[in-house]
Amino acid sequence: MLPADYTDRVLPPEYLLIFAAQRGAWMRAKGILQQQAVELQVSNEELERFNCATVGGEMRVIELKQQVNELRRQLGRPLHHRLNFVDAPPPMNPRFATTGEPTHE
Repeated sequence: MLPADYTDRVLPPEYLLIFAAQRGAWMRAKGILQQQAVELQVSNEELERFNCATVGGEMRVIELKQQVNELRRQLGRPLHHRLNFVDAPPPMNPRFATTGEPTHE
């Protein structure tokens, strides 16, 4: 630990070595964290593209099932696809209890 009035003193060489080593370790850690942040951003962008593609595909499948059900209804036949979930509210995530805020487990 440096003395409080170190500004008017010449630092011993061991202080400078400790500072340089700590700064070097900090810079390496900073570089690693920056690289990981870039990798996470790329991964997140890939996941977003995948999510958009799959959700869009699922929505199209639901539309087609609705069309099939409507055509069967017009022909007087029983419905072929159960689509109860389409108009139902989304299920409550238990992590969000009643407040809408995440719970900490």
